[in-house]
Amino acid sequence: MKNGFIRHPWSAQKDSILASALVDAVETREGKMCGGHYEIFHKRVIDELDEILSGLGENEAQTLTKAAKLRGYRLDEESISATNVAYRETLLEIQKDQF
Repeated sequence: MKNGFIRHPWSAQKDSILASALVDAVETREGKMCGGHYEIFHKRVIDELDEILSGLGENEAQTLTKAAKLRGYRLDEESISATNVAYRETLLEIQKDQF
């Protein structure tokens, strides 16, 4: 794969995509579904990137991880866990506000 490119996860062809463009696409898609809450948006982006990451080979996974990190998304277990905690706390706050 060319430098910065990974296999396109949504293509049936053997296409490639610039990893940073993939992160942008995930952000755009998830931004429409988060209800304006950063923690929900962040979790949705992390979850989708992590799912894509699991289907990539080692070199492509490193490329995507670097591109995600440049956008502020850390895909290590500790960071994902912290994201999940912030997400749950946000949901609890939303629930409290609704009652």
